[in-house]
Amino acid sequence: MNPYRITFICLHWLIAGLIPHNILAQKIMGAIGLPDGSPAEFATVVLQQAKDELLVKGAISDEKGNFEIAITNPGQYILVVKYLGYENYVSEVLDYSGLELTIPRIQLKISSTELATVQIVARRPLIEIKPDRTVFNVSAAITTAGTNGLELLRKAPNISIDNDDLQFPGIIFIQKNSTK
Repeated sequence: MNPYRITFICLHWLIAGLIPHNILAQKIMGAIGLPDGSPAEFATVVLQQAKDELLVKGAISDEKGNFEIAITNPGQYILVVKYLGYENYVSEVLDYSGLELTIPRIQLKISSTELATVQIVARRPLIEIKPDRTVFNVSAAITTAGTNGLELLRKAPNISIDNDDLQFPGIIFIQKNSTK
């Protein structure tokens, strides 16, 4: 066997033995659950600095509700969990020492928002096609404010205006200066 290869293998094992194993385990992890006991799948988990709530890192929980946030800097942090339909969870200040930290299971609470009033607004379409007629709803047109009847007729479907003469295809012909 090559002496360089033996030296390389020995050095590799020596260096690997000197590296502290806790460097590899620098993370904050935990699980998120819903009130019915099911996991909170794909919840948003955000780690913020405690002093100024600056975003440090974020993660999304897996289908079992578990999350992991890899972090190397010791310090004080706040964990925020957001999940649609549930109240945001904000942890107490976490003193992270740089080693692995496991958060106890987080139980989210259902968010209940009660509206004072509900207003339903219906709007008519600009053009309604009915079996016997086509209706042009002037009140539904945004550009009708400050315009006269002739300008509104220019916007109406199936009506053409040529030198102030109105033409309705196949129905009527109206001239402005007609004496008939």
